[in-house]
Amino acid sequence: MTDPHPSCRALCVALLCASFTAAAQTMDSHCTAAAHHALDFWLGEWTVRSRDDIVATSRIDRSPLGCAIVESYRQSDGFSGTSLSFYDPVVKRWRQTWVDSTGGVGEFTGDAAPEALHFTGETHRADGTRIHRRMTLTAEGGRVRQVSFASRDGVQWQPHYDFVYVRRWHGLGRPWFERRGFAEQFTHSAPLGVSNAFFGLRGQSDQWVAASLFSLSSFAAFSIAALVGQVVHIFRVSVLEALLPSMSRLQAAGDVRGMMEMNRRGNMLVATLLFPLLAFAFAFARELITVVYTASYAEAAPAVRLYAFGQAALVVEVGSLVLLLRQGGFVLWVTGLALGFSVAVSWFGAHHFGLAGAAAGSVLAIYLDRALTLRRIARLTGTRFAELQDWGGLARTFVLAALSAALAWGVAAQFLAGAPPVLRLAVGAAVLGAAYAATNLRGALSGLRVSKEQA
Repeated sequence: MTDPHPSCRALCVALLCASFTAAAQTMDSHCTAAAHHALDFWLGEWTVRSRDDIVATSRIDRSPLGCAIVESYRQSDGFSGTSLSFYDPVVKRWRQTWVDSTGGVGEFTGDAAPEALHFTGETHRADGTRIHRRMTLTAEGGRVRQVSFASRDGVQWQPHYDFVYVRRWHGLGRPWFERRGFAEQFTHSAPLGVSNAFFGLRGQSDQWVAASLFSLSSFAAFSIAALVGQVVHIFRVSVLEALLPSMSRLQAAGDVRGMMEMNRRGNMLVATLLFPLLAFAFAFARELITVVYTASYAEAAPAVRLYAFGQAALVVEVGSLVLLLRQGGFVLWVTGLALGFSVAVSWFGAHHFGLAGAAAGSVLAIYLDRALTLRRIARLTGTRFAELQDWGGLARTFVLAALSAALAWGVAAQFLAGAPPVLRLAVGAAVLGAAYAATNLRGALSGLRVSKEQA
């Protein structure tokens, strides 16, 4: 059936729409003052970062009537929350109410400042815990920084989180280059890149000295000795790539103690695997060179032993810590200093102690680098130097590996003095492995017994 009065129907619809528009405009007119828009810099779609880690996404919208701002926050681990922020013209302050997926709620009041809002209030967890909060939202060049402090008694305050909201762009209209973002990333990464270059040059500086002062055959032997560092590099990079994501999450959550503990455990793991290999290279350097290359390069054996001793310090991995603590500038200064120190000491050592002396520069530079960097990390994290690593465990593992290698070398020297190098290596590796495994197994059983007694 057709409408007998289509023009009247259209007129009624138009009048109805106009009435709704007028009502909305009437309600909106109460929220047009500048005070209601002090938080507009927070509107948009954002990626939420803690330092270099993405922790969440957030969408900030104005409510349909324009009098409130609604946040929808979601973390990658499933945690989510919603907040409602609005200006209360009666008390002339901002209010925010928060509720999250764990049942926690929060109530805040705040005051506006140029390009910022400062909130204070309480959050109540589902278990009844009441937490005092201080929170600030600040516009920083197209981004928004949200910093929170928490306290159980309202007297002692601790950092809660430090988030940066990075705007998410969609479509072809997005800016393809953000000067501020590029500058921040470049400022953070450039010193680390240059310091890595300095570290590589430091490894080559010994060979430059050897090439300048010794014959071609001696230089070739010296180059063979420098390969010890490549074995250590494989272990260090493998552990770094395995632990860095977890360490980054702990650091982003403010769990510095957990981050340091993970670094300690990772370094102990590397030491347990690497110390016996370095001890074997130290004890059987001549046999290794003879089997892998020829006996004519045996003069590199002292340099191999010196490198093996130096590389033992690299089991204490600090690259992940300086990366997470954003210490690129300091690392650049240390590696530059260590490079100059390495060249000077190697030149002096080569003149006074021969081929092995040329290796002294990079070996001593490793210990200088580690000492300065660990001291810096201790100061930044508030950790005592003695607690940065399991120094007792590292020393015990080092001694056990050295004693096992000495036993293996003694057996080979006593019973296989005239045997082929391959046989000496095979027997030496078997003896070292058996002795080292037995001593470590005894230590593990002893630790287990102590744990049971304590329990």
